[in-house]
Amino acid sequence: MSDKDTHGGGDSTDSSVGAPRDDADGETDGDGPGERTTVVEAEEDADSDERESALDERESALNEREQSLEERERELDEREAALDRREDRLDQREDGLDKRADELKTRTAELDDREAEIDKYSRELEQTRADLDEREATIEQREAELDDRQTAIEERESELSKRSTELDRREQTLKEYVGDQFGRVEDQVTNTIHDAVATGMAKHADTRDSRLGTVGNVLLGLAGIFLVAAGITNLLAFNLADIPALAPGDNPTNTIASAVLVFLGLAGNLAAVADRA
Repeated sequence: MSDKDTHGGGDSTDSSVGAPRDDADGETDGDGPGERTTVVEAEEDADSDERESALDERESALNEREQSLEERERELDEREAALDRREDRLDQREDGLDKRADELKTRTAELDDREAEIDKYSRELEQTRADLDEREATIEQREAELDDRQTAIEERESELSKRSTELDRREQTLKEYVGDQFGRVEDQVTNTIHDAVATGMAKHADTRDSRLGTVGNVLLGLAGIFLVAAGITNLLAFNLADIPALAPGDNPTNTIASAVLVFLGLAGNLAAVADRA
């Protein structure tokens, strides 16, 4: 506006300065003062209208610019609010990340401790594995020894079975032999008893009485026969499991006992016969 005002003032000055020239020209041309005044006013009105139009255009442009600036300010306010909200979200996210970082740090420490425990447990497992390997080797060695021992026992059982079979066969043969011999001895003892009884009864009528008497001689003879039979039976019982011996497991004692019984039996029989003679 100042530029236009300056230019406008210039126009007024030019008009004032040019008036004498117009007068001079008027005087030269012969025009009157009223016509010069009309021309000046018309020029001033045109200049004023032009200035008002320029001012209106400038005011309109300024209004448009002001509206544009206000709109830009609103946009900037909205953008600032959005940035504030975004900054708040970033702050919250940063807090969350800090919290997560702390949790991760704590978890890392826990994982380190757990890894240390796992390493320790792994070493213990390795030691246990080594111990188990050693124990397994010992067990395998013991199994091999037991297998050898089992084989030896089975061989021994086989030998004992063969020996038992042989002993059973020999025992059966001995039983048959002893049965036959015992039958013979029994027959002989029975015959001897019958003979002794018959002899005693035959000599019952003898005038000279014995010191023991008939019944005593008979009992003495029977006792002698039983002693002889007992001695023979004890001698045979040592080799037989079915007949009890006087001294189990002691062969010399059984032999001596059998000999004593036989000797006493024979002595009794001889005493009975001698008393009747």
